Amino acid sequence: MQNVPIAQVMTPGPAAVEPGDSVAAAERLMRERRCQHLPVVDGAKVVGMVSAHDLLKALVLRALGEPDSERTSLEHRRVGEIMQRNVRALSRDATLLDATRALSAGGFHALPIVASDGRVIGIVTSTDIIQALRDDLQRAADDVAPATEPAAPAPAQELDEPQLKALRDVYRPVRSYLRSGRAELQHPRLLQAANRAQEALHTARIDL
Repeated sequence: MQNVPIAQVMTPGPAAVEPGDSVAAAERLMRERRCQHLPVVDGAKVVGMVSAHDLLKALVLRALGEPDSERTSLEHRRVGEIMQRNVRALSRDATLLDATRALSAGGFHALPIVASDGRVIGIVTSTDIIQALRDDLQRAADDVAPATEPAAPAPAQELDEPQLKALRDVYRPVRSYLRSGRAELQHPRLLQAANRAQEALHTARIDL
């Protein structure tokens, strides 16, 4: 799973905004596209990311100011004022493991995916990553220790070595994300799957 191309997980052709667009326009675009993150581009270059959380902060600041004043109006505020600038973009050749490591560093929950010329061709969010990891980890764990017999894992000598190595490869990026300090509360189902995989690997004496 760790070598799965990010193109298989990302959302292609994401909506994007420019630094000079209004915050109100970004908010409308998020509602129309039903998304939580928008890459911010200047020409063909990614210069930032704006999230629903950034919009929420802008709305709070507006509420604290004079209603509809030029200083606080979302029509007058620019995306460049509120966007996150320390955004890491991944190339289309990146893997799921690359995305997992980038997100586990913290600070953001979405990564723009760019072509060789810098154009944004996709976006992958922490939700996309977690769903892909959780589903594949669960499938791998089921192959090693069927859910119908959780209390009686097979002895190490009876386990299929290629399956165990595949499970280990899936488990490693999941463990990396879980150690970021956020995931245990946000993704309990992923944690349960990871614990199950860890138990099966320990039983088989597979080095993690």
